[in-house]
Formats: sequence, C-alpha cells, structure tokens
Amino acid sequence: MRSRSLRSCLAGAVVLMASAAPPPAQAEVTAAQAIETYSEVAAAMYEDALVAVFFLEGTISFLAEQPTEQNFEVAKKAWRSARVPYQKGEGYRFGNSLVEEWASGVNLWPLDEGLIDYVDSEAYREAGEGNPLAVANVVGNRQLSIGGEVIDVEQITLSLISDTLHQALDIETNVARGFPVLAFLLWGADYDETTGIGQRPFTDYDVNVCSNENCDRRAAYATAAATLLLEDFKEMVGNWRGRRSPARDVLAFKKADGALSAILTGIGKLSNQELAGERIARALSNDACIDCFSGSTNDSHYYEQAGIMSIWSGRYERTDGSAVEGPSIRDYVAERAPEAAGRVDETLAATMAEMQTLKDAIDASGMTEARFITAEGDAYRQALGKIADLLVVQALAIESAGSALGLTVELGVRATPVQSQ
Repeated sequence: MRSRSLRSCLAGAVVLMASAAPPPAQAEVTAAQAIETYSEVAAAMYEDALVAVFFLEGTISFLAEQPTEQNFEVAKKAWRSARVPYQKGEGYRFGNSLVEEWASGVNLWPLDEGLIDYVDSEAYREAGEGNPLAVANVVGNRQLSIGGEVIDVEQITLSLISDTLHQALDIETNVARGFPVLAFLLWGADYDETTGIGQRPFTDYDVNVCSNENCDRRAAYATAAATLLLEDFKEMVGNWRGRRSPARDVLAFKKADGALSAILTGIGKLSNQELAGERIARALSNDACIDCFSGSTNDSHYYEQAGIMSIWSGRYERTDGSAVEGPSIRDYVAERAPEAAGRVDETLAATMAEMQTLKDAIDASGMTEARFITAEGDAYRQALGKIADLLVVQALAIESAGSALGLTVELGVRATPVQSQ
C-alpha cells in the first residue's frame, strides 16, 4: 500500500512540475527559412498569373475566330484578371535582375502605340516626337523602314514582334509586346475625355464589317502578342518552381545577407522609385497612367501594394482561395529588430488603408477611373499625392529595417513629396 501511494505521489508531482514548466522557446527564424518562403510565394504568384494569362490567350484567340461584342468583353475582363497576380508579383522585380530583365517584355511602359496600330493623328501629333517609328502602324502596313532597312511585315510572327519591333532602334517607347500592348489592342487609345478609357469597337476584329481596316492583321497581332505573354509566364514559373531553379540558385549564390538585401530592395524600390515616383508622381505631373487604355491604374497601385505586403509577411492568398505561407522576412527582422519591423508594419498598413479608401470610392462611384479623376479633380489629386508620400515613408521604413540588420537596401531614385502638386 505504501509503495502504491508513493508512486501516486511521485506521479502527481511529475504532473505538477510539467504543468508549471515554461513552454519551450520558439525556434528562431533563420535567413534560409525566410528566403525559402519568399521563393515559394514567388512561385505561387507566377503560377496564378500563368493560369490567368493562359485563359487570356484563349479568349483573344476565340475573339479572333468569332469577333462578337460578347467575346470582346470577355477578353477585356480576362486581361483585367490576369493583371492582378502579375501586379502582386512586381515586388520581385527590383531585387532580382532575372525578373527585371524578363519584365521588360511583359510590362514595359510608356509606349508609342502608333508603332502597332492606327492612332488619331490629331490627338497624337505631339506624341512620339523623336521616334521615327512612333506612327509606323505595323497592323496597317506590309513594309516598314527601320534604321534605313526595309523590313517585310506581311506576316505578323512572334519573332517579328519580339526580335524586330520590340525596343527597335533602342528606343524605349517602341514597345511591341506585353500587357500594355494587349490593353491597347483591346481598348484602343484613350482619347475620349468623357469616359477616360479607350473606345475601340469590337468590329475592329470583324473581317466582315471591319471598322478601321486591317481587322485580320489586328487579330493576328493580338493573338501573337498573347502567345508571347503566355510563353513569358511559362518561363518565369520555371524560374521559381522547385528548390533548384534559376531564380532560387541566384539567391543562394548571393548568400544569406545578399538574398535578404534583395528581398528588402525589391519591395523598397517598388514602393519608392516605381510606385511613388514613376507611377504616381508622373501621373500627377503629366497625366500619364500605366493602365490608361483600360482605365485601371489605381487597381495597379492597389494590387502592387498588396503584393508588397504578401512578400513582407510571407503569406499569399492564391486565386483559388488557398494560402502559401511560412517564416517570413518580417519574422526574421522582428526577432532581431522589433521596433524596425513594427515601423514597417505600421507604414504598410497606413498606405494600404489610403489605397483601400480611394479604391472603394472609385468602385462605388460607378464611373471609370479616369472619369472619377475628372469629376473629383483636386480631391483626387490630393488623395493620390498622400498615397505617394506614404509610399516614400514606407520605403524608408523598409530601408531602416535593413540597416538595423546591417543589410544594404537600395531604394533607387528618391521620390519627392507630391502632395502639394
């Protein structure tokens, strides 16, 4: 009896000791874990974009075969849908030269759209100054003179677009492929100040009642450009899929600090130089918007900020509703410099809140973005200026987080405050 009683007492003591013991310390997030999550999120974003671009390519091919107004609208909707996962992945551009080089074929802007198709000569008279191909109109011509050489463009092929026309004469605005080009081919140039988006009719693709001539060639160009975009995303998925893939190998070659610097540079430079500077400050100064044809530039800003937040937090919600998540760059910074990480959290949230407010206002208005801009005038400009300034503050917080860990973060050309413009 005594023996059993002693065992019972000892067992109870063990239970009490176990319940009183502190929980085991959580393992520290390593650089390797943060880099792995960063890579997994990239693969998921580009896979989602690939699926969406595959559908876009199919809708454009179907439009070329059966050019109806309904098929035209389906293709435009597919373009908008494909933009979202791509925009979320723009935070991978500036920290990864492989992605930046690739993006020059996917999202290069601004463009002289007259290189591709007809434009309103009166409205376009000041555009393309200094570019001999600014109104070359490949769709409307069978021959072009490029640098003194006569080029046969009778057949609109993938190689003609990618190797001959894109960046012809080393002029950046000679853009012949990518999302902006497809937007122009779907919406047309945005000359209409009432709607603020392009007003291309679906009959531009209907060979039977062809408006604006060359409907067969226009369809051929759009189909080829969509095929090129699909090939681009197949390539980029391959660059990130699997532990031994080109993009991941580059990060491994950079070692831990180099890869972590690349991650922070990607989201910092997108915040400062690209979004606050190239996108918003430029739009406020000369009304040039990256998605002017489709009238969805503010959506571009919004989803790019959402992508920055996914990269920072290490959590990405996929198009199908599933999530990719893991130990993140935020976790890595927070364990070593909690105040710096908290500051990034605050600035990201503040920027997104302002973007959400503006997006909700535009969506609720029932107007196109450009029409909303015209109607709201100064109020819109002030809201956009505030967002630009918050993006700069956000970028500086990201830079400070890197500095706290002894990492080098490049923000590019410093965007200047624009709220007073």
